[in-house]
Amino acid sequence: MPVSQQQEEANEINRARQLIRVGKSAAARQALKAAVRAQPDSRPLRILLAELYRDIDCPDQAGRWGILVDGWTTPREQDRLARLLASSGVARQDVPVFLALPSRNLGEYATIEALLDGPVARYRPRYDDKIVKRPNPPSRFFTVVAKVVWVAAFVAIGIHLITSAIEWFPGRDELLGLTRMLANSGGVLLGFAVLMHAAAAAAQRELRWAATLGVVSLLITGSAIARVADLFPG
Repeated sequence: MPVSQQQEEANEINRARQLIRVGKSAAARQALKAAVRAQPDSRPLRILLAELYRDIDCPDQAGRWGILVDGWTTPREQDRLARLLASSGVARQDVPVFLALPSRNLGEYATIEALLDGPVARYRPRYDDKIVKRPNPPSRFFTVVAKVVWVAAFVAIGIHLITSAIEWFPGRDELLGLTRMLANSGGVLLGFAVLMHAAAAAAQRELRWAATLGVVSLLITGSAIARVADLFPG
């Protein structure tokens, strides 16, 4: 470890201990979390953070921050960590981030892989129905796009409906043709909005729901495009 990193590690430990001495253990834990994420290979930082959670009888967090240190966590702490991983819905590929591991390759951590394949896998069915998946960034992006497109589609269709409802006004026939094309374009937009929801579902790995929405999107879009084509015969 470079001298500068060793010094930084020592500074973080001293800072945390000073906070503990003045009765600010919660602040010390937060500071150590940030330090561990910045230096994930630091054994002393991990042990100090895990010990703070052990002192307040928080075995799941003690296990979370101490599991990387071979032989440090107790069976109870490992069990509570397994329950935490199962109940929080953390995907296997996201476990290295959740545990702030130095490497994203789980194959380098036999203890953690054994935990995932054993206790976590056994506990997962208990929580599957209770887990509310948090949308990841790609899913949020596609959902936002879908909402914008929904608004545009309903505005386009709404203009046509309002125009059609008015019995008389100058140039009505010409305008109706234009708004009819606008409404059909709105149908295409509706199909695109459903497609964005399908993409959001796929980003969340909800593949069955994504496939269903994808088929619905194709049906809506295909029908709308056919109606647009009918407006231009020959």
